[in-house]
Amino acid sequence: MANLSDYVQWRGDLSFEVRPFNAIDALVLCQLSYLNFSDIIPEHFNDSITLREVARMYAADFTRGTPEEFGVFINPLTAGLLKTAAETERFGSILLKGFVNEIDRTADKQFAAVTAVLPTGAVCVVYRGTDDSIIGWKEDCLLCLPDAVPSHPASVQYLSTAAEAAFACGADKLSIAGHSKGGNLGLYAAGTAAASVQERIDRVFCFDGPGFAFDITQWDGFQAIMAKTASFIPQSSVVGVLLSYFPYYTVIESSEANTLWQHDAFSWQIKRDEFVTHQEGRTKESYFAEKAVQAWLSRLDDTERKEFITTLFEVMFGTGAETLSELTANGLAHSLHILQELHTVDSERRKELFAVIKSFFGAVYTHFPYP
Repeated sequence: MANLSDYVQWRGDLSFEVRPFNAIDALVLCQLSYLNFSDIIPEHFNDSITLREVARMYAADFTRGTPEEFGVFINPLTAGLLKTAAETERFGSILLKGFVNEIDRTADKQFAAVTAVLPTGAVCVVYRGTDDSIIGWKEDCLLCLPDAVPSHPASVQYLSTAAEAAFACGADKLSIAGHSKGGNLGLYAAGTAAASVQERIDRVFCFDGPGFAFDITQWDGFQAIMAKTASFIPQSSVVGVLLSYFPYYTVIESSEANTLWQHDAFSWQIKRDEFVTHQEGRTKESYFAEKAVQAWLSRLDDTERKEFITTLFEVMFGTGAETLSELTANGLAHSLHILQELHTVDSERRKELFAVIKSFFGAVYTHFPYP
């Protein structure tokens, strides 16, 4: 079986005129969006740079492509994917523009996006998923509350600006793609966009993206994007079945045995230019995870959920760490600090917080950094 890197190598000699833009191409762009492109890709939409030149500049900067950049959950193979893609006819001439990367601890916001223009003139707006910042993970948790998270309005504004620039340059349609939280942002932006933008959205690609606190099928935006959305999850998905997720999805075969690490797009199996589907559908582990989270959330009202999240991340930030890498790098000292802080919390809440933190460290130390 092939993975994302194999696809780029094997199909990279085929132009988009020969083989049109597909879901795997969108996933390649989503994975590349996790890299640090600050000061390489222009922030504005009136300027651009080829992916080939981006790769050259990225490789020339020794501060990039480091373990600190990838953190705990971003696969280091992503840097190699950029290099390989840049050398191909298919990806090398893609123009990149409009790169934003905002991390605001005060606002509980971690938002990043980039726009790709294919040699055919087609446009794809790409939303990054959660990075290594602790504040990014806090924003993920806030998705279980009814209010929009800070990245939601940011995603809508970004799409509006990107669409205006694209249409001004002659593009008829645009696609939207996102992995993990990026998939959630893509759905939200597409469903909330102005009608003039929605009618020109060609496809929305959601890759193992979590859902919403509200019933997505009752959301006005759902009807606008339902027929245009292609959602993909691995067979033992945990992230992609959180909350009220997009109900129509394709189950992909992942080579990773660990349920949590199936979220890594490099484990998703590919044949030619299609994903390999898992014939048995979702596994019992995926359904168990979905029901377990639903049961836990059902015991907490919105106020209790917010208090739990606030306490959890106050404990984590209390270690002095700003990223998951920093949190795990000195695991023993930080664990001792966390245990001390937990003693200030009431016994019932302490037990739940301890279980969450224990699960996190367990996932990291059983599979770090990557096989």
